[in-house]
Amino acid sequence: MTSNEVYPRSALALAVVELRHPSTEPLSSSALGLIKAGLAAVTPIQRWEEVMTIDVQSGTQEVRRFPKFISRDQRTAVSFRTEAIAVETTNYEGFAGFRDVVETAVRVRHDVDPLDAIERVGLRYIDEVRVPVAGPVAWGDWISPKLLGPDAPHSSEFLSVVQQQGVTVFAAQTPGDSITLRYGLGEGQAVVGSPNLARPGEFSGPFFLIDIDGAWAAPEGMIPEFDVDDVIGACTRLHGPIKDVFESLVSEKLRNEVFRNVI
Repeated sequence: MTSNEVYPRSALALAVVELRHPSTEPLSSSALGLIKAGLAAVTPIQRWEEVMTIDVQSGTQEVRRFPKFISRDQRTAVSFRTEAIAVETTNYEGFAGFRDVVETAVRVRHDVDPLDAIERVGLRYIDEVRVPVAGPVAWGDWISPKLLGPDAPHSSEFLSVVQQQGVTVFAAQTPGDSITLRYGLGEGQAVVGSPNLARPGEFSGPFFLIDIDGAWAAPEGMIPEFDVDDVIGACTRLHGPIKDVFESLVSEKLRNEVFRNVI
């Protein structure tokens, strides 16, 4: 059963929704003006971001520039690339509020310059689990043993596990839906802030990564018509299984002593 609890000290570092659609022409200045007005209540600051792309066949590199609208605290951002819309936040306060931002961004974009189709909807949560332990962490007290993998041989005093990664993919009952779980030990941080998406605080030491990516992809041979309600419906449908997977991987000790901060 899905828990709707929002933990006061969540391990969540980043939440992302990405909607992929058929490639379009870059948005005109007038379209960007309308989008900026439509996003004024959530991400009123317009900036530009550049990414480097590589053509696999030719090996040539190209810098692509796209508009990004950010919140005043710089912790929520909406990007409009020619092939995708992305909504990111490092200030997650629950699914309902995040879904509202996603719906606003998608609806404004489609109203200003209609999109032809939906190709993929992804909802991703990246958690960095940190515990108040000095020295080596007995992760089995905090994380499901199913994720911990092999340990160093007890016969060797010179070996200790410092990095470990795994991937599990779950199929869902709804055609096109899947959940991908990436997990493992890490050091420092997996999510780093940027000028257009801040992550306040300094993070060091060991953490356990739980990275869950729920996705719906259009069935092979189908190009569904673009519909905002379908996009939001896919996000809502994927959220439940993502939450279920996360809750199945953490201990009650972690919930109480870290997430709820019950001493």
